[in-house]
Amino acid sequence: VATMTLGEVEDAITAALSEFIQKPQVSIFVEAFKARKIYVFGRVKEPGTIVFEDGMTLIEVITKAGGLHDLADAKATSITRVIEGKETKLVVSVPDIQKGKLRNIALLPGDIVFVPESVF
Repeated sequence: VATMTLGEVEDAITAALSEFIQKPQVSIFVEAFKARKIYVFGRVKEPGTIVFEDGMTLIEVITKAGGLHDLADAKATSITRVIEGKETKLVVSVPDIQKGKLRNIALLPGDIVFVPESVF
């Protein structure tokens, strides 16, 4: 049912029950949604957890985290993602994305974005 609307779930259950009950009435209520999240920490102004939205990108997540801190080393931003049970880390230059030299990175639920501190 994860990909179905509430109405579709109600209709499916109603159809299944109609074999056993005359004119069944079915109502579905969602008690809670399991939020898909992205975790942002390091040198952003508001580190923390961000609720994932379809199509979310690295720049959008950094913006939602209040932007980069003055001491951020945005050239060494990393995205950690679990793919088929294996943790993978990608290092990305945010300034290159901003300049159009690099494509904005699409994020997935569960991704961890880390912006390190700049070393002078």
